[in-house]
Amino acid sequence: MKKIFLLVFFAGMIFSAQAQYPLESSRLQVNLGTGYTNQGIPAYLGADLGIAENLSLGIDGSYRFFNENFGNVMYKHSIITVLGNVNFHFNKMFKLRDHTSTDLYGGLSGGYALAESPALYGGSVETGAVFGAQFGYRMFFDEKFGLDLQLNAMSTYMGARIGLTILL
Repeated sequence: MKKIFLLVFFAGMIFSAQAQYPLESSRLQVNLGTGYTNQGIPAYLGADLGIAENLSLGIDGSYRFFNENFGNVMYKHSIITVLGNVNFHFNKMFKLRDHTSTDLYGGLSGGYALAESPALYGGSVETGAVFGAQFGYRMFFDEKFGLDLQLNAMSTYMGARIGLTILL
């Protein structure tokens, strides 16, 4: 029953997205949500600024936590990550905005991850620079709100996230 509800819910959201609301140059959008990575469940908050017709520059902060069984001992880890990103929006290239309110994008990220693990932990959760790429799809429901789905492949983790986009 739950799967049927989710299928109907997402199908309704997809078919209700009709208007066109691109991230134009000098326009700001805020993104927030959660997801899943191989290093825990993140909560994220970010912002993107349109800097050219198909280009955006952004900042993203996330907090994630996870437990790991290492040497028959359970360790709790937390990681705070701050990233800058640049994305290319493929909408004009693929003519995606002609009839829908979609935003297909991909880009590069770089920043810093601050990891906290117990003192006796002997594994490999580390603090340091992180770099990677992201690819995402955004679908707007009206002139302010949209759903964002994104895949990340970073130097220290991989994951997916889902969240809300608010155009300001």
